[in-house]
Amino acid sequence: MAKIKRIAVWHPVGDPQQMPLLRGISDYARQQGTWVLQTNPEIFSRGIRDLAGWPGDGVIAVLRSPAEIAAARNLKIPVVNLSGAVRHAGLPRVMVDQVAMGRLAAEHLIACGLSRFAYYGERETWYSQQRKEGFVAALAAKGYTCGMLEPTTRFGRRNPWYKWLEPIEKWLKTLQPPLGLLAVHDYAATMLVESCLRIGRRVPDDVAVVGIGNDTITCEFCEVPLSSVARSNREVGYEAAALLDRLMAGEPPPPADILLPPEGLIRRRSTEVLVVGDRHVKAAVEYIQAHASQPLCVESLCKQLSISHRLLDLRFRKCMGFPPREFLCRTRVERAKRLLAAAGDNAKLQQVAKACGFSGARHLRAAFKRVTGLTPAEYRRPT
Repeated sequence: MAKIKRIAVWHPVGDPQQMPLLRGISDYARQQGTWVLQTNPEIFSRGIRDLAGWPGDGVIAVLRSPAEIAAARNLKIPVVNLSGAVRHAGLPRVMVDQVAMGRLAAEHLIACGLSRFAYYGERETWYSQQRKEGFVAALAAKGYTCGMLEPTTRFGRRNPWYKWLEPIEKWLKTLQPPLGLLAVHDYAATMLVESCLRIGRRVPDDVAVVGIGNDTITCEFCEVPLSSVARSNREVGYEAAALLDRLMAGEPPPPADILLPPEGLIRRRSTEVLVVGDRHVKAAVEYIQAHASQPLCVESLCKQLSISHRLLDLRFRKCMGFPPREFLCRTRVERAKRLLAAAGDNAKLQQVAKACGFSGARHLRAAFKRVTGLTPAEYRRPT
């Protein structure tokens, strides 16, 4: 009979981002048939030091400080780290490619037609520096520069959180709209959205805001629903468990972090803006964004805007690089992506198609595959 392996999964209690990670770990554990997972009790969060002396076989943990990493190394059993908070992990690590997430956000904001950009990060965390690196490099490749604010994130009596907002609002006032703004994570992004609205900056018309993490509750309940780069957390959990399995079998640790690509960018209202110089194209873009879920075609669009099909097509191609029909299709696919991401496996493709303006599920599948390279089913359950 195969030996039972006891695996500790140490993670912050109450963090919604941990659920997909746990699902990936659990999926791998079920496939083995010999793993028994032990996690933090729901009522409190224990530190990694509490595992000292525990007679288990391996640990998967979110280690956010040098002290936690040192305590994990002293356990004398294989440990896989899931956190990018510290640059030199000192342990095998699996995580989403932080640089790629910053790059994806930059590409999205550039595609919105913006030419001014800024990054709001955290001075102490390594993943913030990595996300900034990807963001700035992608902008520089297109000839753009980037403003920055990276304050300390420590609160206390002498630095209450509401005092912390004052320099942020002062910084935002110095930035000239229209502007594309990336925040290090969703929580910071919602704070930036609220700060923009307090100082009279419209989101997304003046400031288009992107977060990282795609925490659905945080993004959807933001005053302006928040666009966000989705981390492939389920895949990270699964690969972390697979790596731990190899380590427990005696294999040497990998020479570098195992990095997985982000799942993609989920567009919501906070970046539903397209900066266009041509007034006819701008009017067409705004009309398409407002009516894409209806049975709209380019012919009816031209009639609504009192412009010939040929002239709009020429202006659109010159300004955007593709015809209005393509923009309409991409807009509908973006909406389908949001619905699929929100509903997951519960989404009925025919209903999603109708909600996005497609004639049916077959039309949606074809357009989705052409625009994203994935079928709707593959998008819902990425490998």
